[in-house]
Amino acid sequence: MSNQTILSSLRARGLRSWQAKFVASFLEDESAPFQLLSGSPGAGKMHSCVTIISELTERGSERILVLSPASLCELWRLRINDIQTQLPVLLVNRQVFREMEAVVPIGQSPWDTRGIFVLSQDLAKQGDFVSGLSAVTWDLVIVDEAHRMASPRRGALLDQLVAERVVRRLLLLTPTSLPALETWIHSSPGQLTRFPKPLVFTNWHVVLEDWDGLPINLPMVDLEVVSFTRGADEIKFLSEFLKMIPALAVGVPSNLEPFFSRLLNYRAASSLFAIEQSLQRLKLRFESQIGFSETASIDSDIDQPESDSDLDEVDLSTPPDLDEWTTERTSGLLVVEQLLEALDKVTSDEKLKATKRLIRLIVDSRTDRMPKICIFSTYADTVLYLHSATDDLGINLFKATGVSRLADRQAAISQFLEQGGLLIGTNAGLEGTTLEQVTHVIHYDLPSDPRALDQRVGRFDRYGRGEPYTAYVLRDGSGVIDFEVTSVDSIVSLDRTKIRG
Repeated sequence: MSNQTILSSLRARGLRSWQAKFVASFLEDESAPFQLLSGSPGAGKMHSCVTIISELTERGSERILVLSPASLCELWRLRINDIQTQLPVLLVNRQVFREMEAVVPIGQSPWDTRGIFVLSQDLAKQGDFVSGLSAVTWDLVIVDEAHRMASPRRGALLDQLVAERVVRRLLLLTPTSLPALETWIHSSPGQLTRFPKPLVFTNWHVVLEDWDGLPINLPMVDLEVVSFTRGADEIKFLSEFLKMIPALAVGVPSNLEPFFSRLLNYRAASSLFAIEQSLQRLKLRFESQIGFSETASIDSDIDQPESDSDLDEVDLSTPPDLDEWTTERTSGLLVVEQLLEALDKVTSDEKLKATKRLIRLIVDSRTDRMPKICIFSTYADTVLYLHSATDDLGINLFKATGVSRLADRQAAISQFLEQGGLLIGTNAGLEGTTLEQVTHVIHYDLPSDPRALDQRVGRFDRYGRGEPYTAYVLRDGSGVIDFEVTSVDSIVSLDRTKIRG
């Protein structure tokens, strides 16, 4: 089959020109078995990979592995199922893995069967998974969000699969540009690459062309910075809270204290409700562990941003002196209780008021039809708070967080796109969705990781979008939390952004 025939077939299947060219090249050029595809969210990396999976199964491939962040595993399974491949598709969790082990003879790998397996990267890196995965040959391994492989244990999994020479074709996907991955690809001085064969790099962070060779330009984004000033009671509480963070880090290993402090800072900047929930969880932790010797684990007691962290790479051990440990925890409990009392005295939430005024202005300005407004937050707690607090606006309300079932999230998003109104979600809740119909985006808070910001913006900056949208960033004019200014500047610097107001 000629390359032109393949391209025509892929075009008929709905692929855009750059997607079809990559798929055709990957399928036909077996001399480049290891490839990395880098492109911004919305460029169609997953769609291209699903097409590759379909073509390879038709050509006789028998075993394919997709390693994905946990929040995207179900989406991968659904997308692959949609194309009706020649192989069964199995989303593997711990229970499914045990069932796979139960039906194979002792000493045989549970993966030694035909199929397409979708597996969480954090589950795959565990010892009993690693040994089985490296005991069979894979026709294709796809690693989504490949920049996560820079984590030592996730990277070790991939290194072992490559070292055992059980991977015939490898496809790494990432929204990160190549320079940011150089350190991982060239893992040691003098080492050309961590892969036995050259890694072929495809860059979609460029101006892409349509089938006629004409450039496809993404529409401009109108960005408005909405300033608000916190009330005196808010400023007093937040100032006291920020000063007391070191006293809250009781039992946190010293190497994790910076993470702990940043986390509480970001949650305080997000919403008063988010920081109240953190304090309540800290209170429960202190109360439950005073007088006991259980290990303290901050990642299970405090909500983290809905993104992946590498806390599992660190040994969180209990200090040896239990009497001192108990005394410190009693002191920490007193600090938490004092802060909760101070929070009870806060009578207003100026950030929420500014947001509700903005939503009313947007709705009133679109007299022809109900606008589609999306509010983003990094935290599920803030989403729940906003969903309840905006109920009096009289418009359709929808929410989507990573803790919700994928089917529920998809139903909420589908209704929102059909009816219009207000969709409130987290990065994880809206990950993998296409929202080019949204007319207004409100960044209630901004993620600390620029990659998370790129992925958030990529939900709306889609190729083929017909008109620009307006984005709003909330800026605290009282200056209580210093990092907010630089966070706002990070989105102001995004390409295709035009500042207004």
